[in-house]
Amino acid sequence: MKVDSICQNSNSDGFIPFPLLRLPLKTLKSVLLEMGPIERTIFSMLSDKTKDYTRTLCIFKGFHLSVNVSDSLMCDFTINGNDYYFFSFKNGEVIVRKRNQENITFTAPPFDERSWLDHFFHIFNPSAIYLMFQYYNRKFDEPQFQIVQECLKGQKIGYLFIGLTSDPEMKHIVSILNAFLPVDNVYVNTNQNLQLNSNQLSTLRQIMPWNFKDLTITVNIPLNDLLLLNCVSLKIRSKQLTEKDLNLFLKYWIAGLKPELEYLNFVGNGPSLNQQNVLEGIPYQLGPVEREFELYQMDTEFGGIDIQMAGGAKATLVFCPRNAQFTVTLHNSKYISFN
Repeated sequence: MKVDSICQNSNSDGFIPFPLLRLPLKTLKSVLLEMGPIERTIFSMLSDKTKDYTRTLCIFKGFHLSVNVSDSLMCDFTINGNDYYFFSFKNGEVIVRKRNQENITFTAPPFDERSWLDHFFHIFNPSAIYLMFQYYNRKFDEPQFQIVQECLKGQKIGYLFIGLTSDPEMKHIVSILNAFLPVDNVYVNTNQNLQLNSNQLSTLRQIMPWNFKDLTITVNIPLNDLLLLNCVSLKIRSKQLTEKDLNLFLKYWIAGLKPELEYLNFVGNGPSLNQQNVLEGIPYQLGPVEREFELYQMDTEFGGIDIQMAGGAKATLVFCPRNAQFTVTLHNSKYISFN
């Protein structure tokens, strides 16, 4: 029985259900906000009217919506990064769960993949969406990809994650980026233990000169390919780049070869880096030990190593003592703030 008729008719026992949808909108909103996010979502799925009420009353205001494309379509959402809720859809079946809790499974005959995504976009009305494609040991699903692409027309993608490992799927990275760029934050993740073959490197080289804002890439590439990357912020995770490679990259950047780059974070393999090898031949000054500053998405740092860049700009470098990692940030950028 539809929600509309449930709210209007009594059942065979003479019991008259509470007329929820006849409540004034302000009262209805208060009632819905007393529900948990999972219950609100299921309420929105009961009818077109409940779907529209959920959107009109801004029941999910402040929530962040992610779409995860893998062997099923998953919409997950959170508020303030605390609790996470997951709704996955595959072959007409819905699996619902809250993080660290048991699954709830039910069928949803009215939905297919397209209407499932459209429903979530409608009720959340998101200002931006996190979009993740995960092709770890699975084939690229062209029909599924086309549905996602069509449903996301007109939606702002705030973050795009592409995870893949196999050679046949690597070629689709270009199609995915072409479909959804421009995106402020892009993360391309391959298996860090994987040594790329010539076909995979050739595919990646197609996208390296593209203009990215914030790019995170986990991939084993040589120095020449690293120099091709074109972005404002770069996070690179690689086991292939040596300390000598990093030293040469820094020298090229300092000389002005990468004028667009404002932030670099490198994470390699093994224990901490040899600072002398990375800084060999680079003039620098140690910052005052009492100097306190914050780097982008990192803890508060002290001191630092100051480097003079071409054109008069200054950068600060910080080594991580716990692993093979360092960060370099230009001053007067959003990626560093001095206290």
